[in-house]
Amino acid sequence: MLFVRQLVLTTCLLIMACTAQKPAVQKPEKPEDAKQMDTQMANCKMSGKSLAECRAQLGNSTSMTRPKDAEEAANLDRFDAQKGAAAALAERLSNCTGTKAQCRDQAKEALSKLMGQNLTEEELAYDLQRAGASKAQEVIKACQANASTTEEKKACLRSDAAKAEAAKVSGRDAGKIKNEDLAKAAREGAASDMATIMKSCMESAENATAKKACLKRDDLKSTMAASMGRNKSDVKDSEVRESLRQAAQNDALMMLQNCNKSEMAKCKEQAKTLQAKASGKNASEITDSKLQLDASKAMSRNLADKMVACVEDAGENASARALCKERLAASSVQSADLTQSGRKLSQTDLEVALQQAALSKAREISEDCTGSRQECKDILTERVAMSMGKRKEDLTEKDVETIMEEGAREAGKSAAKACREAREEDANATCEDPVEKYMQSRKIEKSGDTKKDDVQKKNIKQNMAKDLEKDAMRVCLEEASKAEADKCLNELKTETADVSAELFKDLPAEAQQAKQKRAKLDASREVVGERFHLCMKAAQTQEEKDACLADMKNKTSIAGLSEKAEDIALRYRGQEVAEAARACNMTQRAACIQQVKDELKQAGMKEREFGKVTKLAAIKAAAETWVACKENTTNSDEVCDNIVKASLEDESGEAGIWSEDMKAKVQRLGEALMNGTETVLRKLKRVGSDAVTDGAACSDSVFAKITGRLENVSRDFNLTDAHGAMNVSSRRCRLVFGKAQYESKLPTNDLNETEIALLSDTVASNLAGLSLSSRRLLAGRRLDQVTSVYADQEVQECAASDSTCGADANSSQSTSPSPMPSPAPSPSSSPASLPSPSPSSSSTSSPSPSPTPLPSPSPSSSSTSSPSPSPSTSPSPLPAPSPTPAASPSASPTPSASPMPSASPSSSQSPSPVPSPTLPPSPSPSPAPSPNRVDSGVDSAETSWSFSSALFVISASALSA
Repeated sequence: MLFVRQLVLTTCLLIMACTAQKPAVQKPEKPEDAKQMDTQMANCKMSGKSLAECRAQLGNSTSMTRPKDAEEAANLDRFDAQKGAAAALAERLSNCTGTKAQCRDQAKEALSKLMGQNLTEEELAYDLQRAGASKAQEVIKACQANASTTEEKKACLRSDAAKAEAAKVSGRDAGKIKNEDLAKAAREGAASDMATIMKSCMESAENATAKKACLKRDDLKSTMAASMGRNKSDVKDSEVRESLRQAAQNDALMMLQNCNKSEMAKCKEQAKTLQAKASGKNASEITDSKLQLDASKAMSRNLADKMVACVEDAGENASARALCKERLAASSVQSADLTQSGRKLSQTDLEVALQQAALSKAREISEDCTGSRQECKDILTERVAMSMGKRKEDLTEKDVETIMEEGAREAGKSAAKACREAREEDANATCEDPVEKYMQSRKIEKSGDTKKDDVQKKNIKQNMAKDLEKDAMRVCLEEASKAEADKCLNELKTETADVSAELFKDLPAEAQQAKQKRAKLDASREVVGERFHLCMKAAQTQEEKDACLADMKNKTSIAGLSEKAEDIALRYRGQEVAEAARACNMTQRAACIQQVKDELKQAGMKEREFGKVTKLAAIKAAAETWVACKENTTNSDEVCDNIVKASLEDESGEAGIWSEDMKAKVQRLGEALMNGTETVLRKLKRVGSDAVTDGAACSDSVFAKITGRLENVSRDFNLTDAHGAMNVSSRRCRLVFGKAQYESKLPTNDLNETEIALLSDTVASNLAGLSLSSRRLLAGRRLDQVTSVYADQEVQECAASDSTCGADANSSQSTSPSPMPSPAPSPSSSPASLPSPSPSSSSTSSPSPSPTPLPSPSPSSSSTSSPSPSPSTSPSPLPAPSPTPAASPSASPTPSASPMPSASPSSSQSPSPVPSPTLPPSPSPSPAPSPNRVDSGVDSAETSWSFSSALFVISASALSA
């Protein structure tokens, strides 16, 4: 009996000992419990103890089930410590009694121990602001707990006490902490709490039905409502989904940042598990591509916050600001990279990352700001600039308005995605309207015109669908081959096509497919074009520019695009102009167009090429508006024509731009877009030139002087006398943003693309120096000045299947007594605006037979110029404004549509002599033109005049640069 008692006693003691050594797993029942557990782990690590020591000290208390695998358990411990770092640091700094510098040093030391590596000053600035936000959350929660009305709860989001506590902890000036910072702290704190509720619910759920029920928990909406000072009944199901998605993305990124990357497979699986439990999904639903997309989204937000903190800390120290970009961008991109390939990040990779960080910050401020539009714009400008490592003075009006536009679309797109997720589970789920979300974020109102507003709504949705595709393409474009990129895109179908179906659910299936196809193709072109644009802006040497072009060609192939690099660059430039014209209002628009031109020049575009870019942009934008209007089958042709006309005149600044010719081009392209038909850029056999002046009215004498100079230039460019005189056609003057622009067109049937590029350079350089003075000047009369000159081969966007698009019906009008020889195509030539990898790669296409010799162009000038987007006879819809503030087009008289009278050389001032270039003789006749190059003649409806020269078109509006 004694033996039995001793045995029992011994057994009990052993059980107690085991229990003491391995405490039972403690699960948090509330978000506060989980936060406390994470804070304890962070404090333990900050004291210098190892993970094993901290786990032994704290037992198995954790917000998640501990994995059996030792490495996975360590990953989870590091994750928990990082989750609690902000609150733990806030506690330490709140209790710090030293100077600000001493407290900062103590914080840096504690964080270095937690991370297991030395923390840089750039990283420290972010962690301090994070600690301040954690303290602000605490104060706001306490304030809202004592508030009895929604208005009182909203007032807590503007609490001076919260700002003061955040400033004390972070070491910031309280005046720099804005209401938007408090709103962000409260929103992100609520999202984290909601994710904790979901993870706890998902872990305890016994089956799929129980897991789905987690998303219906009442405390999800109540937590969100309380943080925003709203009634629970006002919170939509889609808002809950969106908040959970962002929290889940943040958890996935944090795991990837803190796990042992030498075992990346385990890292990815744990990140997927965290993300799935926080968002109410199964880990098996999350592919590697989706994990990468979500980690990249979280990384953009994280990088923006780090850059804002670092740049604010740097102040006016330009070198310190530069270090923010150099150290934070690269480490952030690498931390979210699932491949861990060890590849060296290019400057393009970093510029794209910073651009996406700026976009995330723009969206955040747009949603959190409750002030006036100007107040919100001011804070957005400051924070967006900081997120890119810049000062607010570095951003132009165009930069700010376009990033506000993109940020608002991002908000609407995310609302659409969240709605799709909610309605997958419940067809009756309540959702935010994506377009309404866009309008609220953009801080703009509807026009009040039902049909016009409907067209705007459809255009916004189309752009959101394109943005969804761009998100996926940015991720998948990092794959090594087209096959891998296609696999990646297919895995992200639920992030693109499924959400687009939600956006376009009111349209027939065939129309939906056409819109999705168009969105995907436009997105591919824009992502590739954007990379090249950002790369060229940052490039300082020819070697770097060559690398930009090589990268563009590689990404073009991976994206599955069949177009030449020069065409993708041209399309992107046109999109940039269209975006600026759409985002800026009438009073800003002229300045915005000038600013986008300056930016495109910085990214490699020649000044003279801007005319064709604006023309291509205007027709494409007008065609998209026409499509949006015609999607409503009750709209008549007249209604749609009027809407397109008003939009085109408004965005181009030209009251007389709409014509039958323009209408035909817009509708032809519109039909291709509506059907989802692939389009191509076709080069026309003529040069279009525009001379932009600062004159407020059209002048016959000014046009005569321009004509005289063109005659002189063309005469000196004469290739052969065999064809007789050539004609300058389509002369006309128009007022654009209140300034006179003079346009002419010249056929170039006997020149190949390389020669046309050289001719365009010569035209632009000679017209740019033209004096418009006359021998007799009336007292007090001011001289008009040429401010810019554009000259380039014209281009038209056409359906790939439309072989007649771009052809001119009036080719027989040419005065040449014999047919012009076919142009010789330039083999694999690069446009003048794209860097040529090496002199040997410059195009060397054969010129027309029997030419008078011209000096061979240099490698840069001999490369084929980018195709001009101008229409065959219509003027440039979006020309660059003069630097002088432009008058409203409505206040300026519409220029006469009739042709300008022809001017003889004697009626104009004798132009300065132009050197006569020469061309080497061609060894053989030029081959027939390709299907994408169409010969053009002169327009019978307009006056033309003869002079001996190569045929080329010169638009006076091109003179404005």
